[in-house]
Amino acid sequence: MNKETTWIKRFFAMFSSRKNADNQNKETAAKSLNYIFDSIDKFSQKAEGRMIEKWPELAERIKTICKTVHLLEPDVSTLAGKAEQAIAQKITSASSACEVLFSNGDEKPLRNDLSDLERLVKQRMNPVSE
Repeated sequence: MNKETTWIKRFFAMFSSRKNADNQNKETAAKSLNYIFDSIDKFSQKAEGRMIEKWPELAERIKTICKTVHLLEPDVSTLAGKAEQAIAQKITSASSACEVLFSNGDEKPLRNDLSDLERLVKQRMNPVSE
């Protein structure tokens, strides 16, 4: 009887540990997205507050990207993780390009970063299978 109990415990423990790992992966994926949401929100607020009068087209584009980013859902795949890392880096780059725009009026770096960011978000929304 004791051997049967041990075998049954091992059998269910195998599924329980897999479930715990899946839950941890989902939590990590959600945290990653929350970081991106926070970053894009801060960038959007900064841009909207200072760009709306002089560069309304860029401000609207950033607002649209922000809304699109918020449509993303947690995904535990490697492709999603890589895309999210690239998105986070590009948000930082775009935020820096925004400062360049404010200081000397050069739109090109920000336009390039926004194009890249739009492409990355689109890739993350429609991942190719691994």
